[in-house]
Amino acid sequence: MRGRFYANVFVHFEPLGSFRKDADDFSPEVIYQEEALTSLDEDLPPYVIPGSVWESQWHQAHPDGWELLTKDVAKSVMKNDMRSVDNLFIQDPDSIHELDKNGWNTLHEAARAGHVEMAQYLYARDVDLNLKTGHGVGESALDLAKKHHGEDSEIYQFLFGVGAEAGSEL
Repeated sequence: MRGRFYANVFVHFEPLGSFRKDADDFSPEVIYQEEALTSLDEDLPPYVIPGSVWESQWHQAHPDGWELLTKDVAKSVMKNDMRSVDNLFIQDPDSIHELDKNGWNTLHEAARAGHVEMAQYLYARDVDLNLKTGHGVGESALDLAKKHHGEDSEIYQFLFGVGAEAGSEL
């Protein structure tokens, strides 16, 4: 080390990829690691080994059990955080289908942001392609892709190619 100063760095993280055998695999079929299944059955986070001395201490400190730090799937979609969206989906498959207070689903958010891979992920899990915002009176994901990125964009071409329909006149 050079210089007169040094710094200690503490990094706080939550392991998010422990449920899949391959960290880059986001296929619709969920492949659980045996250890992750055991942890889920015991309502433990993936970093606490069931049967270890830490298990009882963890349960005492967390009487309500374990859940991911982030539970906001829409925000994770907007940030294009595939790992968080996938882990939320694994914990609760309905999470990617929920509507916000304005009637937007996760595919609307992916289309508005132009996140093609996220849109592909959501499409593979049967998120409604043609749902309109505003609880049925607004724009479809295809409308949002066109409005924010144009008809030549990759996101528009993907949605159009898989059969998404326009929901409003733009």
